[in-house]
Amino acid sequence: MSTEVTYDDRLRMVPVDSERYAAAVEQMKADLERLGGAAEPSAVFKLLRAIGSGLVVLRACGEAVSYLERALAVAGDDPGRRTAVLINLADAHRYADDFDRAEPLNLEALDLAPARLRDFALQHLAKLRIDQKRFREAELLLLEALERRRAKGDAELISSTELTLRRCRRESAMRGLPARSSETFTGNPPPTGAGWRTSPTGSTGSAGRASGAGHAVRRGRE
Repeated sequence: MSTEVTYDDRLRMVPVDSERYAAAVEQMKADLERLGGAAEPSAVFKLLRAIGSGLVVLRACGEAVSYLERALAVAGDDPGRRTAVLINLADAHRYADDFDRAEPLNLEALDLAPARLRDFALQHLAKLRIDQKRFREAELLLLEALERRRAKGDAELISSTELTLRRCRRESAMRGLPARSSETFTGNPPPTGAGWRTSPTGSTGSAGRASGAGHAVRRGRE
């Protein structure tokens, strides 16, 4: 069953197969109900976050916010978990084009992010800045994210950031704004548009696939 995601022209996640993806999200909702009040908080957190992220992909952003706020409430003081959910919650508002609500969540995620997640927080804030037409700020954020990802040596994450940087520069140029950096990229260009499928790993490198009863929802690594 295909529960993968790809990306649209705005580099926002969309399901490869909407019907099957929606069915997998509904299955996870049922799994959450079966857990009951005595469930381990980590299991509840994982499902709440996965459901919320899946609903973002399906553009049920209002419902996604509800689940992700619940995930944030059970995340405890763990900075990694809180960062991951804050990024997802910001995306829920950004995908709904509510940039005013997304911005403080992205900024909080960046302030809170442990070193291993800072590149994710930088990139998601940069995507917000692109949507806000604040291209110079977006480019600086993406260049820092790219430096960190090159240090990690993760080719998929590097390609994701390079693709976002290309979009930033393209949209900036269309509006007659000069690029801040003239850096060029080597190697093969990253895949673009529909057909770029993600791996099973999640957008923050953890809890990327939540499954139940043979169903799994995948989130993009960005």
